[in-house]
Amino acid sequence: MIFIQALEKMHAKANDKVKIRARSNQHAIKPDVDSVFLSDAANHAVEVNITSEAYTKLDANMSIEASLLQAAIQHLNKTLVPIYSLDELDLGRNKWHLALQQPPNTVPRHKNHYGLGVKPCPTDILNYKFVMPVTSTAGRQFEFYLELRVARFTQAANHWPLPEIEPIQLEVIPSPYNGRFLESVNTDNHYFLDQDGDESQTLPILSNMRDKTKFKDFPENHFFSGLRVWRCNDNILKIILLGEPNLGAIYIANIKA
Repeated sequence: MIFIQALEKMHAKANDKVKIRARSNQHAIKPDVDSVFLSDAANHAVEVNITSEAYTKLDANMSIEASLLQAAIQHLNKTLVPIYSLDELDLGRNKWHLALQQPPNTVPRHKNHYGLGVKPCPTDILNYKFVMPVTSTAGRQFEFYLELRVARFTQAANHWPLPEIEPIQLEVIPSPYNGRFLESVNTDNHYFLDQDGDESQTLPILSNMRDKTKFKDFPENHFFSGLRVWRCNDNILKIILLGEPNLGAIYIANIKA
């Protein structure tokens, strides 16, 4: 995955379209005009505070999670989605603090039933479902299911096709893990993607980067401006990814918020 070198080699061999940055390394286009639709529920959104002091060690589960998310977003956006860990940014022991406004966790209104005479609403939630086969070191295949929820206006702004009823079957992802470990990993994951974050949402982190040359490796892409991906567990949202136009995405699931 993104933090484990074996997965970087895996993807480079299996699929050149998927580029994952490993921490062992040495140091699509968003529309010009954004439209924002807010409901009364937005007034009740909860602020999420994230600090460097809440950092925990990365693990292999996070490695798989970031790889699956990367593959799903790349399929929709038809462009490279580089993902960096905080370790890769080489922040040292500097302290920083983020305050993010959590979006309302809206339940899909139409349950993915289209063409029933119901007028679409820009704030309707659409569900993109993916089946993602992952193989063990012995070649045994495990199926992972990933659901990515987005508002209809986010889908329209990025020119993504409307989701199908049946899940999208993605290519096989070889992994450096044995079958026993893959059996222990949660194979059904749900996420919510929005682009409502501030354009400067990552500045407290990036200002502490020791290696600023990373900004030169990736051309500015406004798809990542304000991008946020949240893990959905029992109607509770946990922030996973933050977008940075000059870098890509930053994986922060290992920070307790």
